[in-house]
Parts: sequence; structure tokens; C-alpha cells
Amino acid sequence: MVQVFLFFSILVNFFTVWYIYRLLKLLLDTSQDIGEVKDTFDDFRGHLEGLYETNAYYGDTSLKALIDHSKLVLERLEQFEEVYELTEPKGEILDEESEA
Repeated sequence: MVQVFLFFSILVNFFTVWYIYRLLKLLLDTSQDIGEVKDTFDDFRGHLEGLYETNAYYGDTSLKALIDHSKLVLERLEQFEEVYELTEPKGEILDEESEA
């Protein structure tokens, strides 16, 4: 009888470890994806601001609204900073903060 409980206990523990591993892998993948999306939006915002400052588009209200909207999206993505920083080495984070 004890062997049966031991067997089921080992089986449940094995499943639990496997499930935790899968969840952590999913969290790290999601973390990397969120970081990449933030970087892409940051590049997009920089490109829009550069375009807005050219003589052809300076003062265009549509571009200004698009720039403001991209800033709001970036602010929202920064709320998830704790998640996407999981995959960045600590030194890389410090380097980015010192550049800002």
C-alpha cells in the first residue's frame, strides 16, 4: 500500500516539476517578446519624431497625434518592464539607464 502512495507521489511531483518548467519557459519567451515589442515601438517613435521635424511635415497634426499615441503605448509597455527585464542581463540594464 505504501508503495502505491509512493508511486503516485513521485508521479505527481514529476508532473508538478514538468509543469513549472513549462510555465517558466513560457514566461521567459513572453518576456523576450515584450522587450522586443517595446524596442520596436521605441524605434518607431524615434522615426516619427524625426519625420515630424523635417520641413515637409513640421506642424502636421496627424503626425503629432501619432507621436503622442506612440508615447502612450510606450508608457503602457513600460508598466510591464519587470516582466521583460527577466531576460536581460543586469549589466545591460545598468548600461541603458546610464545612457538615458
